[in-house]
Amino acid sequence: DSANDTFCTVDIAVYGSQACVYSILVSTSGDTHIVLSNGKPYVGYVSNTNAYQYYMFDIEDMRSLLHANNISISMTPMVSTSEAIVTRFYVDGDANPMPNELNGYRYKSLDTDHPYLIIDGEQVIAEQFSLLYIGVESNRNISFTIVLTIGNEVQLSNGQLQMGHVDRLHPVFYEFFIDDTDKRNQDIEFIVTVFHGDVSVYVGSQSIPNPN
Repeated sequence: DSANDTFCTVDIAVYGSQACVYSILVSTSGDTHIVLSNGKPYVGYVSNTNAYQYYMFDIEDMRSLLHANNISISMTPMVSTSEAIVTRFYVDGDANPMPNELNGYRYKSLDTDHPYLIIDGEQVIAEQFSLLYIGVESNRNISFTIVLTIGNEVQLSNGQLQMGHVDRLHPVFYEFFIDDTDKRNQDIEFIVTVFHGDVSVYVGSQSIPNPN
């Protein structure tokens, strides 16, 4: 923190008591953008001081998928509290969303306890966006996961809750990696909690489950 220090190095060491699969991400405060990958949840944090956590997704290589698929974005707050939490995100094409300005964003998440948004793929093609920018805000300090999918499986992590939204006749697919240690030493339990509506869940180990 010295005024004479212009830079510093942070050393990070990751240890595991057994073989494990993990991801690591470093971001700084401000307008830094975390780049999203299709179907991969990312852990984020946002404060209640009117600051945004920004994400970016490159859709140039995804245009062929957009003709047959929508863009799905969902957030999962990692908190358990009785206090009212208002968390939402805004989306714009090729620029940071500016919710406080007129026409400052193109899309807004639905106002629920678990924000999500479905964007029509053909509409994104028509608007000729090459990048999508996402800004997350909350009225409280909160950690969360966010995932964007276009016709892809969502990657699940062991013990990490992931919210989802499914439309009629448009199934959502998930993928969970099982190593040899998992197979030998423990059972695997999949729990789906339905908040409203009615869903059916199918699990397979060799290919994507197809109830038909």
